[in-house]
Amino acid sequence: MRTAAWEEDPSPAPPSPDDAPVMDVHASREWEPVVDQLKRLNKNVEALSTAWKRSQQGTSMPQSAMGGMMSAYLENAIDYADKRPKVEVTIVVQDVTSVDLATGLFEASFKVILDWQEREFLEGIHYCQDVRSDQFVLSNWLKEDKNAFNPMIVINNMVDLLKGTEEDAENPIEPIIHRLVSNNASVDSVWLTKEYEFTGTLKASTDGRLYPFDIHRLPIEIKSVPMPGLTTLGGERTIELVDPRLRRMEAFEKSTKKKKHAVFRAERFTQVPDIFFAHHWEMRIEASEISQKSEDEDEELPLKLNVGELEVLAFGGCDNKSDEYLLVMVLARNWKARLFDFCIQILLTLVSLFSIYVPFNADTVANRLSISLAIILTIVFFATEKPAVIADLSYSTSHDSFEQNMILASTLISIENVFGWVWCYGTNREGLPDYYMHTVMFLGADICTETFLRASRLDTIFFFFILIYMLGQFELMILKAQTKRLRFLAKTLEELNSYYSEEAGGDHDNPVQRNSTALSFMSEYGHKQVNRLLLVLGSGKKAHFESSCSQIDVAKCLGSHGHSLVSWFPRFWLEMAKLNSDDDEDHHRPCSCCRKRRKAGTATEDGGDSANALNSSAPSAEWLERFVGTRPVLSKDEIGYIVDVGTGEIGFYQYRWGHPAGSEFDKHAHGKPPMLFVESCAKLAMDTNSTFKDSYCLTNDGSQKFAEELLKHYNLLDTSPSFGTSAIGGKDARPNTSHGSRRKKVKILIGPTGANRAAAMKSAEVGAVLEKFVERVEATLRGHLPAADVLLFIPSDSDEATFELAATEWLVQRGDLNVKGITSGVNGVPFAGMELSQALSRAASKAGSTGSCSLSHFMREFEDLIEGTIDTKFMEDIFKVAVLASSLGDDLAEISPLSDAMRSSPTLMRSLIKARLFNGTLSAGGGSCQVTVKPDHSQRASGKGKSSDELHAAVMRNSEFHSIPMGNKTPLTGNGLAEGKPLFPKSEPMTQELLTEWRKRLREQIASMDFPPKLQGNLRGVYIGISAVYYAADLAGCSQTLLPKKAFIQKLEEKLQELLENPPDPKEGKDGTKTYDHRAFSNLTLVSEVVNSFMADTAWIVCKRNWKAAPVQDLPAQDLPKYVATWTLGFFLNQAV
Repeated sequence: MRTAAWEEDPSPAPPSPDDAPVMDVHASREWEPVVDQLKRLNKNVEALSTAWKRSQQGTSMPQSAMGGMMSAYLENAIDYADKRPKVEVTIVVQDVTSVDLATGLFEASFKVILDWQEREFLEGIHYCQDVRSDQFVLSNWLKEDKNAFNPMIVINNMVDLLKGTEEDAENPIEPIIHRLVSNNASVDSVWLTKEYEFTGTLKASTDGRLYPFDIHRLPIEIKSVPMPGLTTLGGERTIELVDPRLRRMEAFEKSTKKKKHAVFRAERFTQVPDIFFAHHWEMRIEASEISQKSEDEDEELPLKLNVGELEVLAFGGCDNKSDEYLLVMVLARNWKARLFDFCIQILLTLVSLFSIYVPFNADTVANRLSISLAIILTIVFFATEKPAVIADLSYSTSHDSFEQNMILASTLISIENVFGWVWCYGTNREGLPDYYMHTVMFLGADICTETFLRASRLDTIFFFFILIYMLGQFELMILKAQTKRLRFLAKTLEELNSYYSEEAGGDHDNPVQRNSTALSFMSEYGHKQVNRLLLVLGSGKKAHFESSCSQIDVAKCLGSHGHSLVSWFPRFWLEMAKLNSDDDEDHHRPCSCCRKRRKAGTATEDGGDSANALNSSAPSAEWLERFVGTRPVLSKDEIGYIVDVGTGEIGFYQYRWGHPAGSEFDKHAHGKPPMLFVESCAKLAMDTNSTFKDSYCLTNDGSQKFAEELLKHYNLLDTSPSFGTSAIGGKDARPNTSHGSRRKKVKILIGPTGANRAAAMKSAEVGAVLEKFVERVEATLRGHLPAADVLLFIPSDSDEATFELAATEWLVQRGDLNVKGITSGVNGVPFAGMELSQALSRAASKAGSTGSCSLSHFMREFEDLIEGTIDTKFMEDIFKVAVLASSLGDDLAEISPLSDAMRSSPTLMRSLIKARLFNGTLSAGGGSCQVTVKPDHSQRASGKGKSSDELHAAVMRNSEFHSIPMGNKTPLTGNGLAEGKPLFPKSEPMTQELLTEWRKRLREQIASMDFPPKLQGNLRGVYIGISAVYYAADLAGCSQTLLPKKAFIQKLEEKLQELLENPPDPKEGKDGTKTYDHRAFSNLTLVSEVVNSFMADTAWIVCKRNWKAAPVQDLPAQDLPKYVATWTLGFFLNQAV
């Protein structure tokens, strides 16, 4: 953390061994981070030594040349902190076996191929051509570089790895160069690849409730391992896994039968037909299993699409713009293999139904029930002896439900047998012949008569009822399973292909994938990404995979796997699947990538208009955590490029630590700490009637214009020898990629504030637009400045105020604050008079005196002022001046001359202000006012003994931030007022009545807010006015000067009266209408009321925006760095570590 313009040498003199203290446990823990750092440094040294030895093998290159190569490699080292290549994932399925429904475990063998492009590699430094093998190889320097990009993956759902690639983080698999990739005859990138093979047990979420009509997704979940270290924004260095495109393009090249070259001409194979798949299925039937051998020996073996009873219906991959990639295999059971079970149960129930042919006599019930009971027991046996596949399931399946229905049917038959015998034959047969049948009055006289089935009419009716019930249950089970399977498969297709791009004009009929790979592919080659799900069409030897996004093909796929009716009337069954709304979401959940997409709020669950839902929804918690309130970390050695995207203007700031070139100071700068320089501090005004989003983010050329502004204000092209022109899109604007002209990576941080920040934090749409805009700006810059990263971060309002406080506190001591000729305060008390008097009196009382003190007590009292340029010798010199004026001896100084000596030193007074008097900042803007208050002195005193950096960090953490939702634009626009209308009409001149009303609104707003007591007119000490507070003071002619509160307010009010008496002339439009500018009136009144409400009468304020560094020996005044007190300065001071 940076808190000083000058850095002292932190290295103390090494202690003698005799004086070394015994290290306790606590001290040893404090040294643990240092030991870890030394270990890592030792590893890097070892890696460097190994690389040196390897590079010397087989070469007679002199040592100086080897040193030159190493220097060239280090100068062109690639920074992967914020931008890393996107890794394409190709999966080759080799075998799938033994799917366990109960546990969800399955065994699989598969190969994972990772491909990525390195666009910043330089030939001769990062890679070269091996003349012996005629192959391109990576340099040994790169292989030994621990910071080089080498993606590693893990299988998230792998339960047990039986065989395969186990990668050690300390010794990862080395990638190899597959080919060079060119576009328009120029080599743009190096195609790197690495390969894994896995065999093991994986976990899936299976559900057997539909057995034997069950359908499952078997996933292979691949996750990338983050690179070591953190990004500039403080996040993990995640590696994005995306759909493969290079492999598909290469397959297209191979099909053209063109000779394969070392350089892949990508521009020739952009429109890849869908017949070239992203992933591959290598399970094939063994030649020994084929009964009829093909006469063509070159003919490929048929695909093996069976996993036991399960049949493969489809498989495909899915990325979700994250560090995970998912391959889904959809398998459905061949239900016809269990058709015999259903037929047996139906036949057994039918046998039980034939008991109606037992004639009526005294033994009818016993004979009929004996048949029904035997059948019931047989079906119950079938029900208890479940197939091995579902034996361990804790829930019922469709198979169980059908058996239960057959048991129910057999039980109903038994009941009907008893009632039929009782009603028709009767229990009392005395005096009746055997052929006599009773008449059941409520069922009709002929219910017991014989029918064409040679059974009673009652038995005949029941026979047909049970027959229809059995067949109906069977057909209903098949139709229900058929629609569920169809809906499951169609839903899988929809989910895997659900990443459409509204920006690219994609819709449901013309899908264009929204993931980053597709967008970059479209912008680079104008290509539409392939459909993600491959369906199995045909059966037997004719089974093959096809890529299609048509739901008709989904129906055809299901029709070729046991559901012929679906293929006959596909549209009818698709509509049936939609009408069957009892969706089995609990049984079959969507794939992980789609669940994350829904969670992120990019799709609506109710099927409504996703665009409207997006507009009205707040950003996701993940998005807010990623961008809002983050504090990017910069290296002290790099230049800080920070863009403040405010409500009405855009600020371009450029900071660096260094020494002024060409000065006497520079000649003697060796060993001296660097100074902070502001290389750029430019403002770009925006149209007051338009927002940043409308002006830049949503316009066709907005990113182009913004990139031009970045290059212009930061001089990124003019200072680089790699560019022939400074205009974007100019004729020789493409950089030379030779290692002699490579620039270091530039990181540009874009921070929206004010209304832009508020809009991004309230609307997911605005946040997404900003994120996409930054990506387009970076893409535009990279076409002309390859080593450029553009990062979005949104400082919170409290962070913005805290950074402003940090910048102001730093400038108070290191800047050119005028502390001479300050007017007296309340009751004629001079500035800091009471504070100095109290402090010197304390020092004197500790020395046992009332009017003088010794050097030791003086040093002890003001030890908090010793920092930076003020050291012990400086304080001793101040004391010596007071001693000479006191004539009390060489060891004592009187309080009065000591106070005068301290006041005569601007450096010491600035340090006194910073350490004891400076209490916070006051700032204002178009929509709000802010006051930031440092912690109480008691809290600051608790940090005694800590370093200045630690104290500064504690001050930032504990500072209070308060805001008023009214700014100097509030009466001009009406935003923030209850009526929502402007208070100051543009067509009328300013009046005292309008100012009085504006004062009234401000006072009412401040009174309505629950401010702590210290903000109710009790702020004391010194406050710095910045932003619009400075502009008000500058207009009143009282900026750059320390003033007591009443004197400051008096200056503002005098200027207001002057403007009322002599108002500015209105501007006359083309139509003759006059427009008055009331911004000065609004701002002066606002600042006056805020200062009067918050500050005590004894408080002091100085309004200063532009600062210069304090004078330095050997450095001319014109070479002194200049600063502006903005939050960007405070950000750089704290984050450039």
